[in-house]
Amino acid sequence: KGRVGGRRPKLTSEQWAQIGRLLEAGESRQRIALIFDVGVSTIYRKFPANKNNKSP
Repeated sequence: KGRVGGRRPKLTSEQWAQIGRLLEAGESRQRIALIFDVGVSTIYRKFPANKNNKSP
């Protein structure tokens, strides 16, 4: 069945804020994805990689 407005978000705004703090603290996107049970691409979509922030 379709839903009005689409699928419910898996992560809350507080969880997204926490992901942002973890990224600033130097945590890898792969580890964060495992912690929150989301894909790495989901994190990149919200927090794209900068030219200054190169992942190993």
